[in-house]
Amino acid sequence: MDMDHDMYDPDAPEDENEDSLLAARRMKDRRRYATMSPTQRAAYNAHRRELYHKQGETARHRRRERERQRYHSLEGEDRKARNARRAKLERDRYQKLSKDELGDRNRRRRERAKSRKTNAKRTESTQQMPVAAAAAAAIETQVPTLPDTSLANPVDMSAVAAEVAEQVIGNAMDDDAQVQV
Repeated sequence: MDMDHDMYDPDAPEDENEDSLLAARRMKDRRRYATMSPTQRAAYNAHRRELYHKQGETARHRRRERERQRYHSLEGEDRKARNARRAKLERDRYQKLSKDELGDRNRRRRERAKSRKTNAKRTESTQQMPVAAAAAAAIETQVPTLPDTSLANPVDMSAVAAEVAEQVIGNAMDDDAQVQV
C-alpha cells in the first residue's frame, strides 16, 4: 500500500504531548479565572461573548458565501435539475398534508394576501395624504389685501412697500414655517 500522506495515529507521542499542553493551558486558564475580581470576570466574560458572537457571524458569512457559490453558480442543465428537485420536494410535502393542514395552510395564505392588499392600500393612501393636505392648505391660504396705491403720492410708496412686506412675512410665519411660493 502506497503512503502519500501521514495517517492519524491517536497513540503517537506528539499527540500525547499536544494533549498535555492543552490540559496545562486549561488548568492555567482556570486558575487565572479563579483569581479574578468580579469586575475582571465581567470584563473577561463580555470579551468572550463578543468573540463568540463575532465567530458566529463570520461562520454565517462563510456559509452564505458557500451557498451563494453553490446555488447561484449553477447553469444550464444543473439549474434545471435543481429546480425540478425542489419542485418535486415541494409537491411531496404538499401531498403529504392532511385535509385540515391543507385548509389551515390555504387559510393562512389567503390571510397573508388580504393583509398585503390592505397594507398596500394603506401605504398608498398615506402617500397621497400629504399631497391632499398641501392642496387643502394652499386653498385655505388667503392672499393678503394690498393697500390702495392709486391715491398715494410717490413719497409714501416706501411705506406701502414696507406694509406689504410685513404682511407677506407675517403670513409666511403663520403657516408653521411653510414657505409660500
